Amino acid sequence: MESPNAKRVQDYLQEKGDDFIASVRQSPNSETVILIVFESSLSETATADKVSRRKLSFLKNAIAEKLGIEVEILVSKGEDQEKLETGLVALLKHRFPNLIQDCFISSLESAHADVWLAGASKDFTSIDKLRRELKEAISESRPCC
Repeated sequence: MESPNAKRVQDYLQEKGDDFIASVRQSPNSETVILIVFESSLSETATADKVSRRKLSFLKNAIAEKLGIEVEILVSKGEDQEKLETGLVALLKHRFPNLIQDCFISSLESAHADVWLAGASKDFTSIDKLRRELKEAISESRPCC
């Protein structure tokens, strides 16, 4: 289900013709909208096919001023990372129904990655149990012998 805020921001971006935003997501458990930009779309200066951090900051402020919606910018490594996050969310939602809303992965370039999860539940017992099970489920497997 798409949030009304994410829809309003998406409509605003389409109206302005800003096509450097890879995707628009609602931040779980808040009204904040997350704009995802691929790292390959960033440049020191804005060009026809690249966006600068300064322009992203201006866009963030313009959305807050015109729509009254708080926006955060998330720089993603690219489409592979988006696919991995989408698959991981689907897997986690299947395995842990009603506990996971979304997740973001910090990097695909190193041997380790931080996974940020947004839970649908505020029950701390469930969250602690989920954290332990997730750590076990997604940790790198080690040989037994």
